Amino acid sequence: MLEKATDLYINRLVANRYQIKELIGKGGLGRVYQAENTLEGGLVAVKVLFQPVRNEQMSQFFTQLSGNWAELGNKSIHVVRVINYGINESEEPYYVMEYLRGKSLKNLIKTRFVPLRAFLNLSSQICLGLQCAHKGISVNGESYPVIHGDLKPSNIFISINETSVKTAKIIDFGNADFLNKNASSYDANSYVGTLAYSSPEQLEGEGSDFRTDIYNLGITMFEMLTGKHPFAIKNSSLGAWYKAHKYQQPLSFQSVNGSLNLPKLLEELIMSCMAKAPENRPQSISEILNTLNLLKQNSEQWPSSNLSARTELNTKHQENEQKGISSSTKLAVDNEQHKLSNELDLTCRKSRWPTDKPILQIVFPNLVMTDQEALPSLWVMMPRKRIENHLITKRATYFMCLMEPHPMVLWVTVLYNPEYDPCWLPCFLDIKNYQGQKTLRLLSKVSSCLLLFFSIEKPNNCNHLMTSTISLEQRELLKEWIIVSQTCTSKAKPDVSKRLLKEEYENSKHKIIERLELYYSNLTNALTNTNRIEDLESNPKVEEDIKWID
Repeated sequence: MLEKATDLYINRLVANRYQIKELIGKGGLGRVYQAENTLEGGLVAVKVLFQPVRNEQMSQFFTQLSGNWAELGNKSIHVVRVINYGINESEEPYYVMEYLRGKSLKNLIKTRFVPLRAFLNLSSQICLGLQCAHKGISVNGESYPVIHGDLKPSNIFISINETSVKTAKIIDFGNADFLNKNASSYDANSYVGTLAYSSPEQLEGEGSDFRTDIYNLGITMFEMLTGKHPFAIKNSSLGAWYKAHKYQQPLSFQSVNGSLNLPKLLEELIMSCMAKAPENRPQSISEILNTLNLLKQNSEQWPSSNLSARTELNTKHQENEQKGISSSTKLAVDNEQHKLSNELDLTCRKSRWPTDKPILQIVFPNLVMTDQEALPSLWVMMPRKRIENHLITKRATYFMCLMEPHPMVLWVTVLYNPEYDPCWLPCFLDIKNYQGQKTLRLLSKVSSCLLLFFSIEKPNNCNHLMTSTISLEQRELLKEWIIVSQTCTSKAKPDVSKRLLKEEYENSKHKIIERLELYYSNLTNALTNTNRIEDLESNPKVEEDIKWID
């Protein structure tokens, strides 16, 4: 409890419903209070900013940023959810946020180092929150990527629920900026950040893009593992920090803590995030997630005694490099090599078209039941000739989601053969519906889904069977949507969300086809050298281009 006796906000009512109880945190921009929702019950967190809103322009700017933050919180469980926002009678802006139990990452690393397995999980969650922001928010029907600009341990909260599950959540998107679609970076004249975590381009006022958040993330990850900042300075002046970020090389992990024995791949990742030039850093959060996922896959082989094992992982990484396969690409290749067992193939081909479905060209989600489990699948009916046209084809699966006005997922698979029109297989999954949520949970656990084809001429039995890859990144996203949907209420009929998703889907088709055309262009070029399709299926360049259409 902080300064309760002298704080004038204690017991005040905000927005006629949130009664301030106590001060729980403060910083350079404002104070955060625990409050009670007097209308609906439960606790919330209320942040009141120090800087008052003096004019209409400032009011509009605050409203826009607050709306951006609220939209991100509805999309990702790893962004703190904004429930309400406004300007009080003293012209002070405020946010009403979900109340979290736990502690900030800053306080966590003050007391102890983060164990490697926990580090990989928390870092992946932070990346998923940033990835959601970088994919963008909708403004007047257009999508605009959002940059945090001030990512640091004090702006990451480690929430702990009733079952002791730890979830990383990014806070303070209220000072973020979003990229103009017609520009490569946002306004270079506005500085958002903290000196100790600012990228060189931030401090020079050159404007920032996604790679600024990646620089901030690199410093944060270094501190998570060592408890120390990667740059040693004599004082905290602007000049000292500018020289450090611009010219000084980060400290090595060994110089900070000689007992650390990290995987080489992880050291390289974090150091590359802190590269001085933006073009030398990872160029997207997806690249970082791919590497973290590779490390997590191999972490099962490490001793439980924390950070000591690195040899086996480094050996595998070096073997992949010698084969010319990058870590992120290797994951994609592994997913594409999924094969059906003979038993599953037989089970699928015995499947019969449901009697409650019409004999029409339709697609719907269904479950294939085996002796051991239920598997998610799409059941498709179309003319036999069209099925035959797509027997040799490239498949791409992707998902789109809306939490408001009604939680809904659009699951789309496209079959692409350049000699024929693309075959689009879209269907909706209502997350508030038991069957829809069950299908979504199963999709989040498998590396590929089943596609069962029934010809309209002989509709009874399955004529053909395919699989389509679901990437690790997609599966993590599906898990997020399931969790977020549990706290969302329906504000309109499901058909409203279906209509909005269908519009977004139609607008995305041309981008998907461009990527598929690029794949076949690479395929054609490679054929001139190999003339063997089976060689191309494991070609890392081709697989990297097509591993996930988004």
